[in-house]
Amino acid sequence: MARKKSTVAPASAVSDVPQLPALTQEELLRLRLLDTEARLAAQEGQNTLHERAALLAKIDPQGRLAAIEAKRVSCGERERNARLGYKEALDTASKRLGIDLASGCAIDPQTGTIIQHEKKE
Repeated sequence: MARKKSTVAPASAVSDVPQLPALTQEELLRLRLLDTEARLAAQEGQNTLHERAALLAKIDPQGRLAAIEAKRVSCGERERNARLGYKEALDTASKRLGIDLASGCAIDPQTGTIIQHEKKE
């Protein structure tokens, strides 16, 4: 005959020690799984970069494609910085004039005149 599982009564907690919050077993396992998946994805990404570098070394030994890619990245950063500067200049002018130039306004590029559009209700 099989033995029955005996239930163990939980140990009585000392009242002076505060109960710390804890994750459920499901939450803990989910976090471990997601952490493992993230590490695996990072490793696969590194492997892909090494494969790409090896292939480019065979195809383009002079490194012309790498130079083109570096220039593309640089142009993207310059564009991002220019757009950020434009937004900051527009915000500064909006504060000075007390008008939200980002919405409902057009600016004449020749004279700088601000044309406010009527809001439709």
